Amino acid sequence: MIDLDSTGSPGVDALLRVAQTLISQPDLKESLQFSRHVAELQSFRRALEKQFRDSLRFYPRTPLVVQLQSQFDQEFERFRGGGRRLESFLEVGRKEDLETGCQRVHQAITQLQALGAQLRAQEEVWQQGYGPGLTGELKFLLRQTLDGAISHQKASLVLEKSLEACRQLEQALGKVQPENDAVAESLDLCTVQLASFSRNLQRALQSLRMQHSWEIEERLEDLLKGVEAMSVAHQNLMQSLYPPVICPRCGQQQPGDRPQCGSCSARLPLPAVSALPAPPSPEAQPRFQSFVEVEGQLEQWLRGEVETSRCESALDQFRQRLSQGRRQMEKDAALDQELKEMMTAGACATETALLALKEALGNQDQRACQRELEGLHAAEELMNQAQQKAQQLQSTPNS
Repeated sequence: MIDLDSTGSPGVDALLRVAQTLISQPDLKESLQFSRHVAELQSFRRALEKQFRDSLRFYPRTPLVVQLQSQFDQEFERFRGGGRRLESFLEVGRKEDLETGCQRVHQAITQLQALGAQLRAQEEVWQQGYGPGLTGELKFLLRQTLDGAISHQKASLVLEKSLEACRQLEQALGKVQPENDAVAESLDLCTVQLASFSRNLQRALQSLRMQHSWEIEERLEDLLKGVEAMSVAHQNLMQSLYPPVICPRCGQQQPGDRPQCGSCSARLPLPAVSALPAPPSPEAQPRFQSFVEVEGQLEQWLRGEVETSRCESALDQFRQRLSQGRRQMEKDAALDQELKEMMTAGACATETALLALKEALGNQDQRACQRELEGLHAAEELMNQAQQKAQQLQSTPNS
């Protein structure tokens, strides 16, 4: 008997429902396409495991993170074991394999969700201690590296990406035409601080690569001071671009770039639109229109410009298009198996992100919505990888 609670993962829950039917009617295995459900589950597990491992790579080796990583390893091994039992059921037809496989998968998913919640809670604690945004992340990285919690090798990987981002931002700032004298003055200060930070970043990277231990601590301390200076310059620029506004409910003055009042949570008036262009990306590629539309709706909701029901409708429409695409993919017998797995993993991740976003909207939880948007971005990246794979197959003769 398989009587398990919903996991909140659409693909896993669909598999469990089919398995419940197969317990009493095993002859329906082929007609219910249980092999497809198992294949999609395995693709989902591989994508989920890669996502978790990539995330944990850059966390400090605190006792909590070490413990969580060990627990993640245990649960993914349980997940793999459950998948193997389900594959055994497909081959041999033993009900014991079906029941045990479903129980292991269900338990692994439930525990992984709990571990993920602990990790997100830890991230929020770190963010409160070091501040939001890129400057907060850099302060966190530098301080943890100085304390020995993050290795020099990991720090180098992150700082190299930060240096590339700084170069792109410098190019973007050079193209800006300030709206007024106050913005021009703040922009000049940002440009100076960014150039200084980039120079310090290059010197720190050189010391890290050469393993000059006598220089590394000094270079990282210089970077910390540079991050603080950039943070102040950025705050001044934001105040110039988005002057403070008065909350229409409580009358308190609030920063102009906030969507909600920090005192009473009322939606604030729409702030002025910034003239700053987005930093160019050398690896930019066309985005999927559905992702762009949904993200736009959510950002408007966060600014208080659209109703919740409109956003929920956009999410539902996206899910419908996603389901149609999956059905068409399943009918395509000539589709490359590896590509099909990549597309399935991307579709599962997208559907999971859409459901999480809808729950956040229903709870009117802006912080959760912003957090789940990152999950949607990760799902879009999986879809991008599948698209690149499809383009490679098209360009390969006899593919």
